[in-house]
Amino acid sequence: MRYLTFILLAAGLLVTGIVATSTSMTFQWPGFVLLGAAAIASITLLFRGRPRGASLVCLLTALVMTGYFLGRALNSPVAYFAREDAALAAACLVMYGLVATVFSSGKWRTALFFTLLLLVVANLGLATYQQLVDMGRWVFDGYVRTYPDRIGGVFNNPNHFAALLALSAPIFLSLAFFGKNLPVTVRLLLGFFAIMSLIAIGASRSRGGLLAAAIGLTVFGILALPRIWRQLDRGKLRAAFVVTFLIVVAGIGTVGALNFELVSQRFDDSAFSRSSETNRPLIWKAALAQNSEDPLFGTGSRTYYYYSRKYRSGLMHVSVPEAEFAHNEYVQLLADYGWIGLFAATLFGLTHLGNGIQFLRRKRQAELKSGFISATGDTDLALTIGAVSGLAAILSHACFDFVLHVPILALLSTLLSAILSSPGALPDAVPTPKSSEKPGAFLALLVRGICPGTGAALVIFGVVYTQSEWHFELARLAHSSGSSSHDQFHHLREARRLDPQNPFVHNLSGQAQLSEIDGSMPISVQDAYLSEAEARFAEAARLYPQNIFSAISYAEVLDSVNKPEKARAVLDNARKWAPLYGNVMQAQGEHWIRVGNLELAEAHFIEAREAAAFRDWRSALRSLEKINNLRRVAVTQANGELPDFQPVEDGEGEVADREE
Repeated sequence: MRYLTFILLAAGLLVTGIVATSTSMTFQWPGFVLLGAAAIASITLLFRGRPRGASLVCLLTALVMTGYFLGRALNSPVAYFAREDAALAAACLVMYGLVATVFSSGKWRTALFFTLLLLVVANLGLATYQQLVDMGRWVFDGYVRTYPDRIGGVFNNPNHFAALLALSAPIFLSLAFFGKNLPVTVRLLLGFFAIMSLIAIGASRSRGGLLAAAIGLTVFGILALPRIWRQLDRGKLRAAFVVTFLIVVAGIGTVGALNFELVSQRFDDSAFSRSSETNRPLIWKAALAQNSEDPLFGTGSRTYYYYSRKYRSGLMHVSVPEAEFAHNEYVQLLADYGWIGLFAATLFGLTHLGNGIQFLRRKRQAELKSGFISATGDTDLALTIGAVSGLAAILSHACFDFVLHVPILALLSTLLSAILSSPGALPDAVPTPKSSEKPGAFLALLVRGICPGTGAALVIFGVVYTQSEWHFELARLAHSSGSSSHDQFHHLREARRLDPQNPFVHNLSGQAQLSEIDGSMPISVQDAYLSEAEARFAEAARLYPQNIFSAISYAEVLDSVNKPEKARAVLDNARKWAPLYGNVMQAQGEHWIRVGNLELAEAHFIEAREAAAFRDWRSALRSLEKINNLRRVAVTQANGELPDFQPVEDGEGEVADREE
């Protein structure tokens, strides 16, 4: 049964690593279901074997952190967003529990690292194809990457591709140098893919990836190079090592020099400038403002999705799209989960890194005392050095990107943390205090016991939500392509039946109803479509009242069914959540035109023309011209004279936009 559990665990990791490489829930559930199945299978191993040296403090911080995240998710404003965090936290708990307490031997953990190697090989292979043939190629047919100028492997985002490689490179190097009883060819292969990973990071032009790789390799060098030097006790071997090291450095330096212009352009286009695609300080400022609403507990799971609109700075360039994430995991943790969440996560990270470093220190003390260093390698040493270095890389990348919201990167970080919670038996020369053995063993058993229940939840919900997300995605593709409305409505009905809590399904259902309306239809048929659209938008608003994009369509429908006061309230709420968004201002102006107040409509269109975000000045100018025409008609009908009113020229808005 242990083999079956491991196969399911490795399969879950592989599937997640191939398809769940973005933050969307669409492709995440299959991997989570496999991880859940592994946890269920582990129930037969509950009382078999004893975990090796599981740290009481590490296990305790893991349970406290996960418990808080799950509890806060259950009490978050938007259930669908809370589900994203809750599912990821549950999957990580399964990974942590199984690796820390069930697969605690070096043999199983090494096999998981070779599973990681398969992922890296797949990424490097696809990245090579992208570089040489088609940069837009992705894993799924019919989907095109949104980064047409940078390689990304199986990831849409090249920064996340670089994060995976930055995490993996020091792990491969650690296994190559310290892995026990590995053939020379395997060691060379690991070293080769470590170097190829570093080259691919440079080719991806990811600033965060380059920084993470530098930190990960630095940590690896500090931990590994002194030991490597001690192992090479012969002069010729040391000389060969120095020459090899210099060749590798020179090779990486040569590749860096060849790509210097491209990489330097990425750093010149600073993430801290106003015109940057993602202005980090202003994005972080919005997250800090979000935290002020509930400093202790935060505003809830993934609420930065919409608080980033509310607190968007007017200093941010108008062309910068929605951030969606804070691009700093620690700042977003503070915003979504408050100081308690940040403290729990910080404590988790520090205890695990500290436990790994303590193990390495004790290992070195024992070797110095005995004067013996294994010539065939040391698996626990290789895993621990690799885990500390890889974790240092991903945690540094988390300062500038949302890498821990990407399922595969979160699972790999959890895997490394689990290894550090029980890095192996400490050397006999430096015995562990006996006082923590029984509590640690009890807590390890508790973690084992939690895993099957958590896995069952992942499987049960995963099977349902896999189907609902699949139907929703097919409906979305049908709607965007304008294909058969029958298929679209079928998939939307199934998605609503399976997952009535998904606000985006209800919003798309409303949009689908509107798209069916034809002016040639009888009024009664049009009214039926409008009535159903109103119901769908109302449900979407109930589930996700902060969604400004759904609110704009909802208000238009309410005006069409003669409910202007309700439409006005919907738009006022949208304006509260996105005070700088031009599309909301434009919708308010359209509303006032529909109810016949041209003065208020004009004021909103002028405001929309100068909006600091989502500005569509052409639409605003056309609307202002429409108001002029309506005024001309009104005056003509009154006395047959035209007003002395000059229309707004398109050029004025164009100049203002360029000046911006």
